Amino acid sequence: MTSLTAIIGAGLSGVRELRRAGHYVDIFEANSSVGGRISTMRVGVLPYDHGAQYITGHSSIFRGFITELVQSGYAARWKPGQSAAQGNRTAAIANKSVGIPVISPVRPLAQGVRIYTSRVVHTL
Repeated sequence: MTSLTAIIGAGLSGVRELRRAGHYVDIFEANSSVGGRISTMRVGVLPYDHGAQYITGHSSIFRGFITELVQSGYAARWKPGQSAAQGNRTAAIANKSVGIPVISPVRPLAQGVRIYTSRVVHTL
C-alpha cells in the first residue's frame, strides 16, 4: 500500500526511506531553496555552501545514505589540506564527506518528490 506523506521543511530527513517504502512525498519548505543547514546558494552563476562544511553520519541509516552519495558521485570523502601546525588529524576527519561539486545532497533525495518552496505551513 502506498500513501501520500507531507514533510514540513526540506532539510535532510527520512525522504529516502519513505520513497523506498513506496510513499509519495510532498515537501513544503518555507525558504526559497531546499537543504536546510547544508544548502547551497548562488551569487550569479557561482555556487557557495553556507552552514555545514561537511556531512558525517552518526546513525547507520545516515552513514548508508552518505555511502550512496559517495558511490553515485554526489559526495566524496573529505581530504582537507594539512599544515605542520595542524598536526595529524586523520582520525578526526575519517568519516566526513563533502558534496560534489557542492554540499547540498538534496538532488538524489528529490527524485520522485514534489518540493514546494516559499510555502509556510500555518495549520495541519
